Amino acid sequence: RATADDLSHWVVAYGFRTQAQHAALVRRMESCGDVTARRGGGTGDNWMALRFESRLSAHKALCADGALICAGGGQMVVGVAPLDGLATDLGLDLSVGPEEAERERRKSLARRHDELSASREEDLLLLADQDESQGKGICGRILSWFFMWDGP
Repeated sequence: RATADDLSHWVVAYGFRTQAQHAALVRRMESCGDVTARRGGGTGDNWMALRFESRLSAHKALCADGALICAGGGQMVVGVAPLDGLATDLGLDLSVGPEEAERERRKSLARRHDELSASREEDLLLLADQDESQGKGICGRILSWFFMWDGP
């Protein structure tokens, strides 16, 4: 039987229908922190249980509930809930060995590394010679106009 502390590391993410949506949801969840175990998400399931390395990471994942993400040429709404009593209802075995935890952590890190490697330098760095006024977005330009601040 899992303790309350153990359950605080687990979340259930749901709502995917296609493989592309599943992959997008996994990426979104992994952006919250290191995943150390996975349950469910097999053929016919539209949910997966994920165990995070820390309670903070699990809480970050819970905050993604209701978010829109792009997946498979469209958008999907992310559903995330605490595992709590669902573990019993779903018949999940929540025991996680150190080998499984390390294997899942490495998979999460490898995916994040691949995404960063695919990014272009322009995506990661700000140009050094760009001054603050040139980098204003639409909100900054509207505020400048409204308050009659100097600048372009």
